[in-house]
Amino acid sequence: MNTLSKRQQEIVEKAIEIIANEGLHKLTTKNLAEKMGFSEPALYRHFNDKKEILVTLIHFIEKNMLRLTDQINSKKPAEELFNDLTCLITAYLKKVKGVTILIMSESSLENDEITREAMFSFYKKMLEKIANLLLLKKQSGEIRKDVNEWVAAQVYLGIIQSMVLKYFLSGKVFGIDKDCNEIVKIFLKGVLV
Repeated sequence: MNTLSKRQQEIVEKAIEIIANEGLHKLTTKNLAEKMGFSEPALYRHFNDKKEILVTLIHFIEKNMLRLTDQINSKKPAEELFNDLTCLITAYLKKVKGVTILIMSESSLENDEITREAMFSFYKKMLEKIANLLLLKKQSGEIRKDVNEWVAAQVYLGIIQSMVLKYFLSGKVFGIDKDCNEIVKIFLKGVLV
């Protein structure tokens, strides 16, 4: 993804706000332009269509999430590393109001291949980042050798998605970043005695 202009970033952030507050169906070029305070033709100077805005929005969130994972000090003990990572990710998802789950569900319902592919690419990149961190901790002896880091990464991302889902189903009352320390303990240590 190319670097966004200041105006493109403002448009993407406004699109996030519309999706989070009104739903993906309310993200139209007309509505977005109106909320930005300019005409629809002016919006087309920055993006070709709604699909390009959505894909750019996904890449924008992806870039920020990957940057967050890169900030994590991989030399920290596993529990501290995953605690930091979980709290950073959930804080960011709270900032963007967890719109990824709405985009994912609505794009799959509408059979939107381009948006679905962008979301899947984002997912695979996050999965790889998490799996690599788990492999690193496995190699250092902090995680059991019999743990498949790719499956564990899927479980981890599933936990994050579950938190986002709870956030939306609760009417955005539940803090998406609540209990991240407890979640990490359960993820790393399990629930068995």
